[in-house]
Amino acid sequence: VSTQSTGVDLLDEKSVSKVVIHNRRDCCQDRIDGAKVFVGDSLCGTVSYVSGQSVYVVDCGFPIIGEIVKVSLNGNILTLCEVEIIGSEGSAELSIANMAKFANTLPAGKGVSVQCKVTLTKLSLKNAADVSNVSWYKVIPGEDDVLIEDNDDVEFNYKQGTYRLWFDSPQADDSGTYKCVFNQQHVYAFVEITMMWE
Repeated sequence: VSTQSTGVDLLDEKSVSKVVIHNRRDCCQDRIDGAKVFVGDSLCGTVSYVSGQSVYVVDCGFPIIGEIVKVSLNGNILTLCEVEIIGSEGSAELSIANMAKFANTLPAGKGVSVQCKVTLTKLSLKNAADVSNVSWYKVIPGEDDVLIEDNDDVEFNYKQGTYRLWFDSPQADDSGTYKCVFNQQHVYAFVEITMMWE
């Protein structure tokens, strides 16, 4: 089975959120069915042919960083009119403002907050103090990350420019790696921190 592909070289690594494909109109429009769109080595999405449709928008779901955008099809000839790349102009950088606090094992039962600082470039938030601007996860090796929800043991707040995850009375079994995630306006960024209690 042969693989036909066409690609766009962005000349540098860029953040790609969508790829717009303009299919040929004169004939063979159905050949596009099943074409896979890659950003670098990561799959952005797959095209499903729709009769009479000439423009297909493949949404990656979240921004993917890459230098080459490729449309690939196994076993069929691929002829496209145009491939348009839609990137995310803005960016977000996350850091743990009080990282040094967690360099050593902390005493169990004593309340503590993790402070996630978000620095935005060419992005703006409707309400910077809204704690839902970031999400918090516990990282479980080999499994999906677990979303942390506001409950009796933890709470979210915003103080002095940082989003905070407050542990009311952390125990040894709360030890592990936690992730602060920003995922808005086609920009995805995260930072992780490992904390130990005993």
